[in-house]
Amino acid sequence: MPEITIRNLIIDFPFEPYDIQKDYMEKVIECLQNKTNGVLESPTGTGKTLSLLCSSLAWLCGQKAIFQMKQINNENVKSDNFMLNLEAKLNLQIGSSWNELTPRPPKIVYASRTHSQLNQVMLELKKTAYRHVKVGILGSRDQLCIHPQVSKETNMGAKIHMCKILTSARNCIYYNDVEKKVKDSSLFQEDRLIDIEDLIKKGKQTKCCPYFASRELQNDADILFAPYNYLLDPKTRRAHDIKLHNDVIILDEGHNVEKVCEESSSSHISSTIVAVCINEITAIMKIFHEQVEQSSFTEINLPKDFTSEELIYLKTIFMLIEKAIDEIELTDKKSKTFPGSFIFTILEKAQITPTKINSLSDVLNKVCQFLLTVNNSQIHQRGSSLSKFLEFLEIVFNSLGSNQSTNNTDLNFKLYVEAEIAKPLKGNSTWNSTNAEAGGKILNFWCFNPGFGMKSLLEQGVHCIILTSGTLSPLAATISEIRIPINVQLSNKHIIKSNQISAVVVDRGPGNQELKCVYQNRTNQKYLMDLAQTCLNFYRVIPGGILVFFPSYPFLKSCVDYWQENGVWNKMAAVKSIFVEPQSKEELKLMIEEYYKMINERGASLFAVCRGKVSEGMDFADAKARAVIVIGLPYPPFNDPKVMLKREYLDCGKKKNISSLDGNEWYQLEAMRAVNQAVGRVIRHADDHGAIIFCDCRFSFPNNIKSLSQWLQTHIVSRLSFGQSLKLVSSFFKQWKDIPTKIFLENVNITSPCSSYQYSRVLPAQKLAPNISKSSKVDYTKLYEASTSKDNTNKCETLSMISTKRKSFLDDLENSNNNNEKLDIYDEFHRSKNINENKYALQQSVKKRKITIMQTKSSDNLKKNESVNTTEYFDFKKYTTNLQKYLSAEQLKTFKEATKAYITTENCEQFILTLSQLFLTNKNDILLSLYKGLC
Repeated sequence: MPEITIRNLIIDFPFEPYDIQKDYMEKVIECLQNKTNGVLESPTGTGKTLSLLCSSLAWLCGQKAIFQMKQINNENVKSDNFMLNLEAKLNLQIGSSWNELTPRPPKIVYASRTHSQLNQVMLELKKTAYRHVKVGILGSRDQLCIHPQVSKETNMGAKIHMCKILTSARNCIYYNDVEKKVKDSSLFQEDRLIDIEDLIKKGKQTKCCPYFASRELQNDADILFAPYNYLLDPKTRRAHDIKLHNDVIILDEGHNVEKVCEESSSSHISSTIVAVCINEITAIMKIFHEQVEQSSFTEINLPKDFTSEELIYLKTIFMLIEKAIDEIELTDKKSKTFPGSFIFTILEKAQITPTKINSLSDVLNKVCQFLLTVNNSQIHQRGSSLSKFLEFLEIVFNSLGSNQSTNNTDLNFKLYVEAEIAKPLKGNSTWNSTNAEAGGKILNFWCFNPGFGMKSLLEQGVHCIILTSGTLSPLAATISEIRIPINVQLSNKHIIKSNQISAVVVDRGPGNQELKCVYQNRTNQKYLMDLAQTCLNFYRVIPGGILVFFPSYPFLKSCVDYWQENGVWNKMAAVKSIFVEPQSKEELKLMIEEYYKMINERGASLFAVCRGKVSEGMDFADAKARAVIVIGLPYPPFNDPKVMLKREYLDCGKKKNISSLDGNEWYQLEAMRAVNQAVGRVIRHADDHGAIIFCDCRFSFPNNIKSLSQWLQTHIVSRLSFGQSLKLVSSFFKQWKDIPTKIFLENVNITSPCSSYQYSRVLPAQKLAPNISKSSKVDYTKLYEASTSKDNTNKCETLSMISTKRKSFLDDLENSNNNNEKLDIYDEFHRSKNINENKYALQQSVKKRKITIMQTKSSDNLKKNESVNTTEYFDFKKYTTNLQKYLSAEQLKTFKEATKAYITTENCEQFILTLSQLFLTNKNDILLSLYKGLC
């Protein structure tokens, strides 16, 4: 592998790096050598992950070398010249000199949002010269537990307590001797790159708990992988015993860090939760009483972990909490906002103070574990409400900060109290068996400062923090949000060339309806129809897969419902198979597999939501996403209480610090960051190419363009007509010789939009031959019958075809030299039921499902028994020339307007009526023939 030197550090790289990769690695090394924090942006497809791994691990190898040298020097007391020179050289590379022996060398803690993203990082690590390093990965019991009973538990809190019960009593065969199993097993020691799936597989083979094995492996790891909520959440750090002193923290995909910081420091409780806690404590007291009655005073079979007096103490606390919550007065809007420290006023009424919280937490944990061992019909939730209340207390008291001051709570938190809305019971589910308390309230304890969590991370004594992503722009806003010292910044260019990306803002649809996805338009039928027609037209010129991102799930569902009701869904499905993003992980995996399959057969489109699972962390390289269509701006819900309080919080902060974000700026950036993530799906590597279509006029606003990723801004084209936008994208794919697959619609029932995912099946066809001349006729070479299996799944063979690449009717009309007025639409007129450009029609028998093809010209390759309908070839160019010649300017304008209206509404009767008035009122025989030719 090539060796390169950056800032005196030698780095092994898999290939000769690009300049932007060198720039990125230089900034990473600067952070490491100077022990300073950095915010680094480099677009998806620029080799960010590879550059990050190679530069950081090269530095780590130097750190380990100097650590070992220090140990040798301390053992030998005296150092010779060779060792001194080596130490000086290493200090030059790593950028710092150690004055004392540290307990261990530093490690790289590499965090991303999900384990699937971390698995992709580990695959990149295997490509490098640093694949020999020891790797650790952290996961939850939910992912790693292999115990037959515990792994089946669906409630996470219950699963944790069940695990603690078994391990404390050493009744789990997988946990017993886990340390010895990890050290002695060659399965764990020989393979240094172990991901979550490997841990589970090796754990089952050796009967060793993967969860605790991962904790053992983390102690000796050179690089530790973990989701970044494991680092940012103090509770999770303590639960996994994560020590970060002197370690390098890398937060990849860091555009989500602000949100994770806020969410990990926020919590809520309700009157219902408190009421259930009282019921469960009462049920335990009843069990105690029954045991006393059934046993002699010398043989009472009671749990030894807590006493009756402690149960009485807990019940008293919960009853006082319930009373304190009931006493909170709300406004007419059934809600009220308080300073964050007001929560301590409520807790003090129940005698819950910082000095008593540790003993209270200990008792609550013991009670929760006891409830998991009890089989009693009176105890429905098995301690889940008690666990929730304990979690709430931990977050509240963490808000005091390291100096235990309520000023920290007031500075970073708000308490929002709202009326609790009763929810209907869901069947026989024990989790939902308790309805909301009548007149109850919800206490929302919300953190609005991401810097609170980041500061907590810094206080662990880390070496440095590197926040990186492909979508951090604008960097100033990101730095303002995280509120930690940042001395190194980078916003990298993209590795691709200008001819690899086409980005266009579509202001209006083919029906000239303004595309603006505001609340008022979400029920506007004209807007919804023109939006569908916009997608439909782009479907025809874009090959492969298309990702269509909506601003929210409700709007996605309303569009699907409307389009299915009005028939446009079937027309879109006739061009590409359509899939809808489900909200379940399991269903999403199945849907993605089917989506990939249909791309290869005939092209596909995936409807997804900004901020959803599809919008980040998934790879859609090459034909899997040749284009991304963004519909609307995904603003957070404007009237959501949390959003409103966040804006108020930032507005107050703006008055104190003029350089910080205000509420409106944050609100705008939230939408654009989600858009940046969505459009990042289209270019996945240096040789990829694709298009980005922004279907909302607001994307042409200068402020919105500036909020997009910096590399994309210079490629955006706006202020075009719809026809010009369509031509721009069509020409882009023609230069790459990407030609959309022509398709033949099969009559199938479209599934309900409420299902997890759906797609429309159509007969696939081979790509159009690229070298056919414009005058070529249609020649069908192969024909197969479609067969149906017992489960009604159609199995279609390929219908190969060669078709003419001819400009559309409106294109000829628009580009005629005899007319200076341009049409605002470029559409394929073969949708008209009369025009002979429809050279085939598929007719399906209900019983045998046979397909008959009718074509315009006979072919020697057709089967003898096939019917052939021969008609004369229709020349659009000649037809448009005649129109220009024999129609007046006013008549031509009428013809254009009628054609636009037909394409939008597809009202054929009105179209023919308008043309009859235009052509038949004129006695010209040529015009009459033109009318007959059209009809």
